[in-house]
Amino acid sequence: MNMNQLIENAVAFVKKHQFWMELSLYVLIAAGSAFWVGKKAYKQAETLSAEGRRLDAIRRSADRWLATLQPATSAETQEWQQAQTALGQLGAGKDSRLTLVEVITRRAERAGLSNVRATLLRSDSIPSVPRQGAAPVTFLVADYGILVDFKGNLAATRAFLANLPPAVSVQRISMSKTGPIMGTQAVLTVYEAVADAPI
Repeated sequence: MNMNQLIENAVAFVKKHQFWMELSLYVLIAAGSAFWVGKKAYKQAETLSAEGRRLDAIRRSADRWLATLQPATSAETQEWQQAQTALGQLGAGKDSRLTLVEVITRRAERAGLSNVRATLLRSDSIPSVPRQGAAPVTFLVADYGILVDFKGNLAATRAFLANLPPAVSVQRISMSKTGPIMGTQAVLTVYEAVADAPI
């Protein structure tokens, strides 16, 4: 049998069994595709399974940590409340500006200063100097400041400034001396305490 006859026989075989050969080809392609998809899905399933095991280990660790927590004792709760109260005192209340002016005036007079005058300033007339807060209390610069004028020696001035209410801070101070008497002018920034959340 020569080469031509072999080719003719092969062509005849293909024509005779064309349907089954095409079907076999489609089946082979489908099986290959299914194998490829299955292999990819298996890898994804392995990745998801590993991630699930990792998250489960984190959850178990968190559960163990939560099991060690104990409710706060009454003494601890009281300490937290005292800390919050102390933080709140670092800022003035919304309606306490006149009280604050009176307190500052009295402390200046008790320090031995004379001719004490405390007046309110508009906030836009002085620069805003923020104050660092601590949870759960935030400090805001009030919409007013306080200008204090007084006369007295340096020791009395230092005593007064060291005894200012915690709700204020000295932003600017200027001194002038006329003879034995020293005049001082201090600009105070006022802070208001705002509770972020209850303890």
